[in-house]
Amino acid sequence: MVKLTTEEGHELRLTANHKLLKVIAQTQQTQYREWVEAGDLQPGDRISLHNHRHLSPWEGRGSEAEGWLLGSLIGEGVLSEGALLNYWGESQAEMAAQAVTLLERSQLAKGPTAIAQAPSGHLQVASLELRQLAESYGIIQPDIIQQPKAITPALEQTSYDFHQGFLRGLFDTQATVQGQPDGIRITLAQPDLSNLQAVQRMLLRLGISSSIHPGRRAAGERLLDHKPWALQPHFTQGRHELVICHDNLQHFAAVIGFAEPIKAEHLARLLQMHQIQPQPERFTARVRAIAPDGIEPVYDCTVPGPARFDANGIVAHNCGEIIGANFHCNLSEVHLNRLDPENLEEQDDAFRAAALSVAALLNHEFLEERYRQSRELDPIVGVSFTGFFDFCVHAFGTPWLNWWEAGRPETAQGQEFKAQEAAFLNRWQKVVHQTIWDYCDRQDLRRPNRCTTVQPAGTKSLLTGASSGWHPPKAQRFIRRITFRKNDPVAMACIDYGYSVVPSQSDKDEKGNLLDDPFDPRCTEWLVEIPTEVSWANLPGADQVDISQFSALAQFDFYMQVQKHYTRHNTSATVELREGEVTGLAERIHDCIQNDEGYMSVALLARFDDLQTFPRLPFEPIDQATYGSMVAAVEKRRDTADFFDGVEAV
Repeated sequence: MVKLTTEEGHELRLTANHKLLKVIAQTQQTQYREWVEAGDLQPGDRISLHNHRHLSPWEGRGSEAEGWLLGSLIGEGVLSEGALLNYWGESQAEMAAQAVTLLERSQLAKGPTAIAQAPSGHLQVASLELRQLAESYGIIQPDIIQQPKAITPALEQTSYDFHQGFLRGLFDTQATVQGQPDGIRITLAQPDLSNLQAVQRMLLRLGISSSIHPGRRAAGERLLDHKPWALQPHFTQGRHELVICHDNLQHFAAVIGFAEPIKAEHLARLLQMHQIQPQPERFTARVRAIAPDGIEPVYDCTVPGPARFDANGIVAHNCGEIIGANFHCNLSEVHLNRLDPENLEEQDDAFRAAALSVAALLNHEFLEERYRQSRELDPIVGVSFTGFFDFCVHAFGTPWLNWWEAGRPETAQGQEFKAQEAAFLNRWQKVVHQTIWDYCDRQDLRRPNRCTTVQPAGTKSLLTGASSGWHPPKAQRFIRRITFRKNDPVAMACIDYGYSVVPSQSDKDEKGNLLDDPFDPRCTEWLVEIPTEVSWANLPGADQVDISQFSALAQFDFYMQVQKHYTRHNTSATVELREGEVTGLAERIHDCIQNDEGYMSVALLARFDDLQTFPRLPFEPIDQATYGSMVAAVEKRRDTADFFDGVEAV
């Protein structure tokens, strides 16, 4: 295991080969990102955080009122036999009155709740029921009178409304609003660093990015007011700070805000006075360190492609195409671009072999009880494929490409093409199901209900030059740029094999210009440039087809063919579209859902027609002449005829 920490205070424990989304470059309008294994990240690299600003409110445990009361309790409350909320300063009367109102509204007071004045002059509100609520969230343990107040996982697994209320109550009691020459900021101070990290995660779920500054004040003795005109030494805890700035302030004010009137007015006044447009949040974090963090028994399934999930706010890679919970899925993949469309026996053998490889793993016994139970209830396997687009071009020729270019219309020819696509897909699905079920019957194993999927396949497809999954390729010919560490053994072997290497997009000189020399001391990463040609590029007429103009509706129609006739989990799908295609695609998706056509989900990717907006992209389309000259240059530079010998020699 490794532990990733960022300069902004994020932490994540994961395996070294788990992929995170690295920001390789960004302009004012666009970020360029790619999946990178955690172990390959370097200090200073930027990784993506999730932007949840447009996330719809979610249901869950807890109300906004309960959240505010518990946030206030963690901020300035005291726990003894009951819970004691403390309010200070000029607005203490308003805050204490709000606490009483919310206690009674939440039925956390059995009778009228009194506001008491403490000897120091501040106001207090007591509630036994609020302590019981705190116990139910694990903030404190029952039967222990005094103990630290922790922001627990149960508090993070609450509703959207609770998140809003909890953060508002905590910031009402402990945050400060500051207007400084370099801008406005909200600062939350806490002696418990883990509490601040939990607050950072909760803020990010509401679309508010923040940074943590540990150790802003060391623990030790300080002279504090003891009584009028007397200072006495007191031991004070160390202090860590969480800071919100830039346009996160406007979002904080809109989504959370302050109930404490003085802070609310101060923030509103500063935002109004600050005329400069605030710096937009880019939702990235800079890696501080990747450090070894012990050994754990894990089941680590690496699935190439764009599937992702939220890991402590960080964008992490995951297999999102297999449906289930507390489970592991056995996956295999058939590379259709290597098969002859006219050889049905060869196709059957390939899918039969893939099915047997996943079925045999159903004999594996998990150590974890929850996984064993899941396997018994619903054994899951997934036979996937990649290169389906290439397969169809070889099967149907250039007329099929021309039909795609026309939008896959429902003409007589189009209906024939669809029938032939469906025939292949149905045949493969039948082979997979029959093979797996026969094996399970012979081995006395429970039959899986779902056996076919199309997993994200971007990385593994490169091994055989396949277009990923069912997707069309980026072009008939393109430069594929793959990121390596500087002096990586595989990259060195690529150089010996003749491929060119250039510095990555993040390696620049003092003026911000991209470096050109991969051996420049300032260079930290390499891009290996591989000229690539799809297997059907030289078919007569294929070069006249502009793949970049394939419509979003045509892509969606092809996805639905796979979803209807092959897949029983989900088909990993990314539909590329332009702004004018949004409405038509939305209407088609709505119809699929309305008519129960089997639609599951697709990702959407905006298309940009200007390929020169940023250099050294992962895929760069090229013409036939450029491809030919690049291949000739590779062969001229080549020092070894066997790439694998080159890897072993490094």
